[in-house]
Amino acid sequence: SDKQPNTTSLIPTLFVTFSVLILLTLGTWQMQRLMWKEDLLASVQFGQESEALAQLPGCDATHCSALTSLAYRRVSLTGQFMPEPVLLRIGHHRDFREGHYVLAIFEPTGAAPILVNRGFAPGNQADAMKAHMLDANQPTTLQGVLRPALEPRLFTPANQPDKNIWFSENISEINTLYG
Repeated sequence: SDKQPNTTSLIPTLFVTFSVLILLTLGTWQMQRLMWKEDLLASVQFGQESEALAQLPGCDATHCSALTSLAYRRVSLTGQFMPEPVLLRIGHHRDFREGHYVLAIFEPTGAAPILVNRGFAPGNQADAMKAHMLDANQPTTLQGVLRPALEPRLFTPANQPDKNIWFSENISEINTLYG
């Protein structure tokens, strides 16, 4: 009695093997995401529970690694907003209105300038510019939270600084143009 190989069991075996590999990969990825999110939440909680910083560490205008370690810390800084440049990052608000996040340079007393997200301005660029110009060049006490710059993602379009169209907060690009 000649036995022929059973090819009908090969397809289900390959399917099950491939499915198990995909599920293991996705499970590992989800565990890595969970650890990342737990670390992020711990950083945010620590930053919010810590006393607000009244001064930032000494940095030069091009790079400040000390600020990276202070992510999500509350700050209360005295200084002034510079009237220019005002960067407008295109975005949508919670209720899906289109507009711009107004990003401005703030010079704290005795520290290097920082980029501040002044908030969302619905509508066109002129409206966003007017919203920012109200208190430029006036002494101000700024209360906020330090956070990392919004880095470009896989499908984020390139910034167009010549048109003041920004999709990410590329600090080195901003320093090159306005530093």
